[in-house]
Amino acid sequence: MTVGTGDGIQPDCYVAIAGAVSQCRAHGADCAVELAPGSYIVACPAVPRSSSAMIEGPAVALDGLADFVLRGALGSPAPELLVDYTNGGCGAIVARDSRNVTVQHLKIDALRLPFTVGIVSAATPTAVSFQPEEDARDRPGVYVWDTARYPWLNGALIDSFVVPPGERAVRERASWGGTTALHTSVVDNSTGLVQLHFADANPLRAQLRSGQRMYILHFENMQSWGVHGHNVSAMRVLGVALYSVSGMGYRCDLCTGRYSLLDSTIAIRPGSLRPLSITADGIHFMHHSGPIEVRGCSVQAQGDDGFNVHTNFVVLDDLKADLPGSNRTVGYIDETGPGWLTAFEEHIIGDRVEFYSRRTLQKLGQNTIVAASVDRLSFADPLPDGLKRYDMLLSLDRVASVEIEDSFFGNSNARGLVLSTVNASIKGCTFANLSLPGVIFLEGGCGAIAGDYTEGPFSANVTVSNNQFISTASVNSGFPNKITNAAQLQIGACVPIGEC
Repeated sequence: MTVGTGDGIQPDCYVAIAGAVSQCRAHGADCAVELAPGSYIVACPAVPRSSSAMIEGPAVALDGLADFVLRGALGSPAPELLVDYTNGGCGAIVARDSRNVTVQHLKIDALRLPFTVGIVSAATPTAVSFQPEEDARDRPGVYVWDTARYPWLNGALIDSFVVPPGERAVRERASWGGTTALHTSVVDNSTGLVQLHFADANPLRAQLRSGQRMYILHFENMQSWGVHGHNVSAMRVLGVALYSVSGMGYRCDLCTGRYSLLDSTIAIRPGSLRPLSITADGIHFMHHSGPIEVRGCSVQAQGDDGFNVHTNFVVLDDLKADLPGSNRTVGYIDETGPGWLTAFEEHIIGDRVEFYSRRTLQKLGQNTIVAASVDRLSFADPLPDGLKRYDMLLSLDRVASVEIEDSFFGNSNARGLVLSTVNASIKGCTFANLSLPGVIFLEGGCGAIAGDYTEGPFSANVTVSNNQFISTASVNSGFPNKITNAAQLQIGACVPIGEC
């Protein structure tokens, strides 16, 4: 079934697209929704939040589907979804609890960006006046600073700094307004100038000069991801171009089977002057079981890692030094739950896990999870003797293999690839203009102090061949161990220093 007429920008398309998807769901397996050429504004639906960490429902929800395709009309220019963050943010295309889902031949962008760029007019320690920069030549002045439509524009800023014309936004610059910089704003309708009035005084603001180009980041990594799968078996993303979302780009959590990302891009919108594409990781997998392939793709100018794959980083909590051998239950902290919400109580019951000493990284034994809550795990057999608080466990069942070929990762202030995986092949790729390493394989318990997380599994059986590294690891990370994040290709293996 086809949605749209192919005539220009079509507003309020949420209901039309959702209705077509519902018809496919009723039809059963083997159904497609096709978008005619054009642009479709899709607002985030206002739905009840299940917790303070959740946000509004997705702009396009692909839930409970089998053998389903969402695509732009093939043989015509790719249609564009313009996601409207009126409620603060939402996933653009989200597939949940589905099987064999394909997303093909589409462009995705935020109607109102999760960041603002403008030219400074005047500044004091408590106020900044600036002229917002028009975003794209084909969409000039689209809701640039409309606090009635986008109340989050008056929320605390994630970051803000000066960006010279033609440069990308980089985190290393001194910020004159971060997460504690509460402010109000006033728009001069006669000139279009925006005046920000801050509750705090920051001398860095007074150093801003008239004519400088300033950058404000409103959102960094919300659950406002571009194409997101959750508990999907087999997913394909083909020929998709992603320009901006307030979070990660292509992501799958707790997915199984083959995930294919082919001939797709993350890039600054053509014709715009944006210093950034999306605000967080380009491609991200968590708790994936099965093969992942990325071929013929390009990830550029994103706010964080180009590619990241891992399972869980779970540390044991609520433990005594001498744990009785008959104990089968333990408290835990899941550092990497999907969207920062643990998945154990819902999805990971039945997983085989391996315990590791956080001090030595040696194996301490295996077990099987039989029950879970948000903070406790129960196991089939007694826990190993000698477990310590903050020792860790890694799933043996949720392990991804990775093939990345003929792809580009670059023009970012982050890392190219970060892999915690078994059986990985990186071939024929280019890594260019990265402030941190092009490729990192994690194999240790370094923790965040070294710039890496122990997310598991420990990497093994790795092939890296015929790749180019051009100006990568160009910025000292500033971590205590100066060699960390200073290599083109880094294999991390270490244990924490001191007591855990």
